[in-house]
Formats: sequence, structure tokens, C-alpha cells
Amino acid sequence: MEIEKTTTETTCGVYALIATDLRHMLIMNGEIDMNKVCTNCKVDKDYKYFYKQSSAKDKLQHWCKVCMDEAFKRKSAERLANGPSIIRDAKVCQDCNTRKPINQFFVKRGYSADGYGSYCKPCWVKRTVKSQKKSNAKKLSNQ
Repeated sequence: MEIEKTTTETTCGVYALIATDLRHMLIMNGEIDMNKVCTNCKVDKDYKYFYKQSSAKDKLQHWCKVCMDEAFKRKSAERLANGPSIIRDAKVCQDCNTRKPINQFFVKRGYSADGYGSYCKPCWVKRTVKSQKKSNAKKLSNQ
């Protein structure tokens, strides 16, 4: 498969090659090899060792998966040891967008800065029931 190439003249008068979405799709499908240097460990690695990030120019995280996982584990351990870094008396549910007292949210230990989940208890229960129904339906269809 050939990559569609387009050129545009920059403000300096120099022509620059613009990569299209097709190029990104070929990279993600493994049809084109691509390496990237992790900005944390400075190791040149294949693209598959990086998590996706839609806002990045190359659609990949700056840190490799190993560095990202280590940072997440370290941050979670710090939050567990030190307690929440943000103390709140109320919070807005990410599902129903309603401001509720903090006791309406489940405790999530080291995963969030305030130590509580993103969803209020009623919304969390609805999401869990929906997920379980979907999972059960999938199991039944596989039998």
C-alpha cells in the first residue's frame, strides 16, 4: 500500500511533507516500522511499547509503557502512604454531573488525589449492573 503524500509550502518557502492519517493507520497495523525514544528512560523502542494518546502529534505517549506503569505504581503507593492530597467535603459526579457530599462517593484508596471515586454511589451501582449484564450476555452467547 502506498502512502498518500502531500506537500505544503511553509512560511520560510521550504516544502514540508505532511503525514496523513493513512500513515498513522499503517504504523498502528504494523505495516510500517516505527521507533520512538522514551523521554523518561531515553531508550529507543518500537511504537508498540508506547500507550496511545490521541492529542500527541504521533498519537503516542511520550513515556514508554514500562515508565508509565512504574510512575503510576509509585504515585499510587505515595497516595496510599500519605493519604489524599486533596481534602473535599463535596464532589461532582462524572456521570450525573451533580454536586454531592463526599460521603456519597466510594473510597478508592490510592487511585485518585482525593481518595474517592469519580462516580456517586447510585451512578456507580448503575454502571456496575450495566457492565455485569453486558458481561453475562457475552458469556451466554459464547456457550
